[in-house]
Amino acid sequence: MFRKMLILGVVLVGAGQSYSQSSEQVFRNGVLFNPDLYKQATPKECLESVLLSLERNRVDYLINYLMDPTTIDARLKQTSEYYTKIAESEIAPIPSGLSDIRLEAALRSRQDKVIARAARLGRESISVAIQKKLGDDPESLKDLKRFLSEGEFLDAGETATVSLKDLPDRKLFFRKVPNPADPDKKSVWVFDNKKAE
Repeated sequence: MFRKMLILGVVLVGAGQSYSQSSEQVFRNGVLFNPDLYKQATPKECLESVLLSLERNRVDYLINYLMDPTTIDARLKQTSEYYTKIAESEIAPIPSGLSDIRLEAALRSRQDKVIARAARLGRESISVAIQKKLGDDPESLKDLKRFLSEGEFLDAGETATVSLKDLPDRKLFFRKVPNPADPDKKSVWVFDNKKAE
């Protein structure tokens, strides 16, 4: 039993967009996938879930499941070197006097901890940036609500947009990605935070 819990803990601590499945539960970066509460079957449902996650202060859920994972991965890649340096300074150094075998294991263990900590710091920075944006610009949340209530959704198959009739130049973008709970069978919609091209 202890070994199973230890293995599950190691899987959950992994760096980047790591997944683990335990029976029917799916976790990414320690956050439980909850498609019953945060629906994503349509672009409109996804936008409703984005708003719900923000209202419930679940930016961690937003980042892990409702935003385009390629956008999040690109941001993590941009900041990786910076957060790796911070993580290296936070993780205890390897003690001297270890045998070659213990030294090798200690080096691997420390590197795994640095990678996991750097990824966690990167995700936290994205979360802080989103919360800062909402704090600095409370109208942005109202705008999202307006897109939901008044917007015209246009589904183009793998991508979708929502626009407002009185602001045709402003759009929100969505795209389909593999379902975290069933990547081989279903897709879900995610918010694709990009500007119109």
